[in-house]
Amino acid sequence: MKRAAQSHLRLSDIDYSPDVQIRIRPAGTTFLADCFVGQDVTTVPIDLTLDDAAALAKGIQCAIDDAKDSFVDTGDVAALKEELHDLAEAGYAAFQNIFRPQLSAQFLSLLRKREQEREKLLIQITAKEFSVPWDLIYPKPLSAKLSYKEFWGMRHIVFRNVEPNIRDGAAPGHVIPTSRPIVGLLTDLGLPAVEDYELPFFQQEQRDERIRLYHLKRELDAGRWHEEFAAVRRFLNRSYHILHLACHADCDGDGQCTFTITRNFEVGLKRLEAYNCWVQGNPVVFLNACRTSNLAPKHLLNFARYFLESGARGVIATECKVPDGAFAADFAKHIYKAFLNGEPLGQSLLSARQYYLERANPLGLMYSLYGPPSVRFERSNHREKIG
Repeated sequence: MKRAAQSHLRLSDIDYSPDVQIRIRPAGTTFLADCFVGQDVTTVPIDLTLDDAAALAKGIQCAIDDAKDSFVDTGDVAALKEELHDLAEAGYAAFQNIFRPQLSAQFLSLLRKREQEREKLLIQITAKEFSVPWDLIYPKPLSAKLSYKEFWGMRHIVFRNVEPNIRDGAAPGHVIPTSRPIVGLLTDLGLPAVEDYELPFFQQEQRDERIRLYHLKRELDAGRWHEEFAAVRRFLNRSYHILHLACHADCDGDGQCTFTITRNFEVGLKRLEAYNCWVQGNPVVFLNACRTSNLAPKHLLNFARYFLESGARGVIATECKVPDGAFAADFAKHIYKAFLNGEPLGQSLLSARQYYLERANPLGLMYSLYGPPSVRFERSNHREKIG
């Protein structure tokens, strides 16, 4: 064991002081993980290729994708117990394959000790290529009593440190001072849950003068693509505190990521970058998108990195396909209720997961946080204009 040199810590790391940091870097065809627990660091070989990591990630995604239909909005305790084993099995397999006990004994001992000291940890993951659904990691042996509360993302605040190249050269602060947050809302009105649940929530928040809402609220015509794309560019180039996207997201076989906004109107990240279309105002971005089960975790990183390189303070995105119905909208509402009241973003996400678990629904584990968990609103007299 050796002590971590101060040079390992960036300013943004110090700002939110993670309890555990796992920094994964390539080592030939496999990987190494520098694992920090407090100031103690051990370097762990990960004897997996990129394809192996993708297979592990797919196993976790399939497990929760198979399970999600068992959980209805009201919760089903029998289904909760029935599906636990398969989810825990997938999460434990990933944990064992990444942190092989014979190679990671020192780190795992430090991790267990820290978990005994603190019920809730901040776990930071830094990995440019190697990615799995970290919130669904299950660190306990399957021979022990199983519990949804043992998944990393149900017990701890897990966040990805993407380390993008910020365009203006400076990362935004973690505190957002405002008298009333500005929310940009981009929705596919063809999705029933968006029109029935998601949109009314934001409209009510605006009527209650808790937010100022800017909504691109019409369907886009793919037959007039260039004209409509100009409207999308104008929308994205405004300044927001929160940018919420309730639409489809997808990637093709080559990893080219696209949004499908209203019916067949598609916008690719490459096209947005080519037209220098970057979000303004350092918003928190919530990608509450359907069909993301087609996104490998490394492709999901592309979505997060695009927004973070624009200067977004953080990104919340889904790791697998969101079930039809009210869940996605209701889950977002529970995050926003806490976040708009000044609760840090990471805690807002964790609280929403635990709220739903108490109602026999663990699907909050589908959501991942990219960026610092300490981002929060602070009420001030400053009133911004929508750019």
